[in-house]
Amino acid sequence: MLLLDEPTTGIDTPTQHSVLDLIRHLHRDLHLTVVLVSHDINLVAPLVDRLALLKTRLYAIGPAKEVLTKENLARVYGPEALTTESGHVIVADHHHA
Repeated sequence: MLLLDEPTTGIDTPTQHSVLDLIRHLHRDLHLTVVLVSHDINLVAPLVDRLALLKTRLYAIGPAKEVLTKENLARVYGPEALTTESGHVIVADHHHA
């Protein structure tokens, strides 16, 4: 089992994709279980089998399409959270407003 805490934080986009390619290889080809923590939903959601939505407690867990619903996102991020037609999540950052 490989436990990763924010493995793509603070690195440029091409390197993020290289890291994710390596993680995908470890999971797919070596059958390694990977538990990955990330705040970047849009980066990891297309890659994971299951996703947990947390904010001081567990709100939802399961396949990304079942977890990233308008209702779940509103409960965690507030009513301003949006999901685009392509499935990307948009959240207003009130800390920098």
